[in-house]
Amino acid sequence: MTPPPSRPTCPAAASPLSSTDGGAPSRLGRLFALMEGWYFETDAQLRLTFLSDRAEGGLGADGQRSGWAIGQRLDRLLIADTRDDPAERLLAGRLPLDRAVLRKSGHGDPLRLVVSAAPRVDGNGTFLGYDGTARPLRAAPPPPPADAPPGGTPGTPAADDPRWLEAMFQHSFQFYGLLDAEGRLLAASPSSLAFIGRAFAEVHLKPFWETPWWTHSPTEQARLREAIKGAAQGRFARFETSHRDAQGETRFLDVSLTPIHDERGQVGLIVAEGRDVSELRLARQALLKNIQFLNALSDTALTPIFALDGQGHYSFCNEAFQLMIGRPAHEILGHSMYEVSPRMVTQSPHASFHDLLHSGGTQRYQAVLVYSDGSRRDVVVAQAVYQDETGATDGVVSLITDITDLKEAQKRAEDFAAASSDWLWQTDADNRLVFISEKAAELTGLLSEDAFAPDGPLIDQDWDQEGWRQHMDDMAARRPFKDFVYRTRPGSDGVSRFIRVSGVPLFDRHGLFCGYRGTGSDITAQMQAAEDLRAAMRAAEAANRTKSEFLATMSHELRTPLNAIIGFSETMAMGVFGQVSNPAYRGYVNDIKASGEHLLTLVNDILDVSRVEIGEIELFEEDVALADLTGSVLRLVQPRARQAGIVPTITVPVDLPRLRCDQTRIKQALTNLLINAVKFTPSGGSVGLSAWRDEADGTLVMEVADSGIGMSPEQAQRALKPFAQVDSSLARKYEGAGLGLPLAKSLTELHGGTLSIDSAEGQGTRVRLTLPAERLVMSPAG
Repeated sequence: MTPPPSRPTCPAAASPLSSTDGGAPSRLGRLFALMEGWYFETDAQLRLTFLSDRAEGGLGADGQRSGWAIGQRLDRLLIADTRDDPAERLLAGRLPLDRAVLRKSGHGDPLRLVVSAAPRVDGNGTFLGYDGTARPLRAAPPPPPADAPPGGTPGTPAADDPRWLEAMFQHSFQFYGLLDAEGRLLAASPSSLAFIGRAFAEVHLKPFWETPWWTHSPTEQARLREAIKGAAQGRFARFETSHRDAQGETRFLDVSLTPIHDERGQVGLIVAEGRDVSELRLARQALLKNIQFLNALSDTALTPIFALDGQGHYSFCNEAFQLMIGRPAHEILGHSMYEVSPRMVTQSPHASFHDLLHSGGTQRYQAVLVYSDGSRRDVVVAQAVYQDETGATDGVVSLITDITDLKEAQKRAEDFAAASSDWLWQTDADNRLVFISEKAAELTGLLSEDAFAPDGPLIDQDWDQEGWRQHMDDMAARRPFKDFVYRTRPGSDGVSRFIRVSGVPLFDRHGLFCGYRGTGSDITAQMQAAEDLRAAMRAAEAANRTKSEFLATMSHELRTPLNAIIGFSETMAMGVFGQVSNPAYRGYVNDIKASGEHLLTLVNDILDVSRVEIGEIELFEEDVALADLTGSVLRLVQPRARQAGIVPTITVPVDLPRLRCDQTRIKQALTNLLINAVKFTPSGGSVGLSAWRDEADGTLVMEVADSGIGMSPEQAQRALKPFAQVDSSLARKYEGAGLGLPLAKSLTELHGGTLSIDSAEGQGTRVRLTLPAERLVMSPAG
């Protein structure tokens, strides 16, 4: 057996095999814990990224916490048994180990182990780490007492009883197989047979690469044959591959081949193992995507970010921090903060680091920072501790924000405030109003001390309580504030006013707070205008919804009598209760039926438009073959096309993927477009429906093209509005309510797609529906 699949190295994190969420990693962890062998995995620096529980207990000391070995170097935990042992050279050279004898480093228990390990490499041959097994070399056990029952505890098989192995083989969720040295299948676990839905007799003694696990891919068959050849020569093999299970679903497996030597040292058997890593593969991809996103996010940030571990060594820094320091990442990471550190004039980064590491939590402070080019900038440093899996403080992450421009902007704001036509004000250290320009009373008609002091009797602090709390927090913290809006209680004129104020804290030359100074303005008119606009928007939305609900209701009311009219006219035309003898009456009956059907179609379109506008259309999605869908649309349109003297065409490649959609709604959209094309195309003209997959972005494109009268760009925009007619004259030539294009557009957008029109007067029209790539159901790779 081999260790679990490799995963991104995280020396400080516990192995996923120790999780308790009940998933595959958890079951693997429990299985490793039950087995006699020791299993391990390392990264490229020989640091352990996985160690089975039994191995962890055997190598550790009493009382050590679980996971203590993760991140330790393998070549420091286990060393060569003798000074000239070739195992030490193989380990240093990242070469395979085949039953090498190593011993536990340090003093105390002289534990010796037999270790086998295979180097793990990527597609470019780059060394990624070791996967391996080990077992302790133990002295022969003492003979059992004379009165001891044979086989150990009564009723329980002995530890070396082959029934244990048989039970594991029969009940393991992993896939096991036993091959001879030629690669013929001698045994297969029930789980592996269930995966392909075959009986053992169907695969027994077949070459492993010719069994249903592998016949789906000649490439994977050839890969397996080469791996079996290597295993027959004593080489361990491991790789990921894809298989199709009994339901035809593609699954990803981690496959390994382990040679078994006989007493003569010859390979007699090969153990084949498979582990379903489909979910793990998805998790890896998601984790890698997140890591790449976070790295890209931090490197694109203009704010320097860095992290120090508990010993004050750099564990992370982004590109902005490297530019600030003037050194590349390899000259920063792993180095002490005493070797590489930001130069701050007003604050010691070393002292703040140690204070925060000791106290925990977060801190912020301002400083003057000297950049690598010698420039000085005002910055705010925000720091927070981060913790390891036990909750202990593991280091400090810091973010440096340049506020130089902000400070300059504040200075400019002070200058602008001095020249502003708004009023000016100032408070003392207790926030009492000590100055306000006369313009305040002139513009608002309010007494200054009542309406503008923070605790004035006319200030309504019940309005926007959260804003008031933040404002008071700013003032208590001596922070500048800008554009704070508050409302006054009604004055002598019975009117409440809205006041907007901005202010900056004042400090004397010793740094003592003296109060605030700022500007204010009356924005009552603007607030009222904004409220009026919101009210108008609400009224417009209510009116539109009322209109849509009215249309929907009326459409329902109209459909009932229309269905009756159509049904009765069909009954009369068919002569169910006797033939209509008068030819004129028969013509009238047919006209009644045709008019009723036309009116019902119109009512249905109105109902659909109304339901779209009020959000009541629900999509019932399924996987649809495009050839079937477009063929059905063509059959619906053909009778009208024949009457118009037009032969519509369809061009749909047979290899297009299936489409995930509401078939009825997409058919409705295409039918509307084709009917429009037939309606506006003269007899003998061309009308065609085509579909293809855009190679650039993978989207599905369906296009209805005609050689009809065409439209100007202005007419095309008008045609997309419900009930709008390109020809709006009373004597217009073409029938219709102007709902076909708007409804097709709305139904397309409900599927996440877009509708576009390319047309010119006298040159025909092309209407294109584009649906997103994720709606195409791709067949699994063979």
